[in-house]
Amino acid sequence: MFIVIEGIDGAGHTTQADLLKKYFEKNSEKFVFIKTPNKDLPVGKAYYSYLNKEYDLNTEAVFLLCASDVISSKHIIQSALNSGINIISERYITSTIAYQSANGFNFEKAMKITKLIGFHKADKIIYLDISPELSVKRKEKMKKLDRHEEDVEFLTKVKEFYEKQIKLNFLGKWYRVNGEKSIEDVHEEIIKIIKDKRK
Repeated sequence: MFIVIEGIDGAGHTTQADLLKKYFEKNSEKFVFIKTPNKDLPVGKAYYSYLNKEYDLNTEAVFLLCASDVISSKHIIQSALNSGINIISERYITSTIAYQSANGFNFEKAMKITKLIGFHKADKIIYLDISPELSVKRKEKMKKLDRHEEDVEFLTKVKEFYEKQIKLNFLGKWYRVNGEKSIEDVHEEIIKIIKDKRK
């Protein structure tokens, strides 16, 4: 099963991805884990430098930079699918589409490029739904905010482009989870979604 955990900054995707990994380990289920952006790769490092305002890029360059980061995991996903191994992806190209469309990249063009590249469809895309205001509050407690995390108006736009993808069930079946609930409640709901064999 290919599972993607999505949501705006502060939604809890890192926490929930970690809990899901522990759940699979506890139940002796094999899995591979993917995170986007990947700080361990040069392209991921370049994107984080952009986020931390070390330099500016135009919209097209940022979209392609993010897409390249996700592309680097295609072979890992294909190998896992071929072997029947679970995949947990903390964010995916769906995140790139939401954020970079909010950043000014054409939404329809983003979807066309994604289809042309041939990104794998996920079995279940779990969208952790929180308000932009709560996103900023959560992030302020954790660290210095990057160019996206500090901007409520921008995060509102990001949510709008997530909603468009949810409506289309783009790149997989989407499941909305209230990310404002407790960590334990969110995890339980995710497990229920994963256990549900219906597509």
